[in-house]
Amino acid sequence: MTLSLMLCTVTFPVVARALADGDTERARDRVERDVALAAALVLLGAATVVACAPQIVRLLFQRGAFTAADTAATAGVMRVYALGLLGQTVVGALARSYFSAGRASWYPFGAMAVGVTATAAVGAAAVGPWGVTGIAAANAAGITVTAALLLAGTGPRSVPVRVRRVLGDLGRPLLAAAVATGAGALAADRVADGGAALSLAVGAATVGGVFVALGLALGVRGLLPVRFLHPVTRRLPHGRFRFRFPFHDHDHDR
Repeated sequence: MTLSLMLCTVTFPVVARALADGDTERARDRVERDVALAAALVLLGAATVVACAPQIVRLLFQRGAFTAADTAATAGVMRVYALGLLGQTVVGALARSYFSAGRASWYPFGAMAVGVTATAAVGAAAVGPWGVTGIAAANAAGITVTAALLLAGTGPRSVPVRVRRVLGDLGRPLLAAAVATGAGALAADRVADGGAALSLAVGAATVGGVFVALGLALGVRGLLPVRFLHPVTRRLPHGRFRFRFPFHDHDHDR
């Protein structure tokens, strides 16, 4: 999730410059691509966490007073918490667009306030029957509400993204992540007798392979084209290379 938000932060000046030039279409395309890429990255990570949570916790923490029961409980909380990672990423990606135009906006604050209220309400209702898992579920629910409000509020308050297109860009990697999670969990369980490290490696590799393969088949924009993830290089006359990252807006340089 950190990497995905770093990518969105790098492109923030591109969006601001496009809006300053009055080119809302270029700003919109940039924000939509950022959301698609960030979603693909974070869903791949979330799928790995959900599929391999027991192996991750066992490898990192299960020693001494930290028993197998503690591992199972912690893994369950991790899995529920991971359900909110997409919402957190969308919030981070879209919140920047509200301030790209250089004017103050209270809408993101209001959306966050509603999300915090939802988190508190769901947490109060869920902590009794489900304990700490209910708190994790409340966090996932609240941040998802905030993400939905920020997406719905784009337009006159922010960069006018195409909501249906963004939802499609989120839905396709979400489907790929769900399938990859099941495949990864199954693969990890198959080699569980080989130890946590082997089980984690097999599960994570399966998640990654299935996610990328299915994502390419579904046309996930965060995975296509591959050059979007690689820097562009150009040899200078004196023999050195200059690296230009793909977040540079080439359409603006004419």
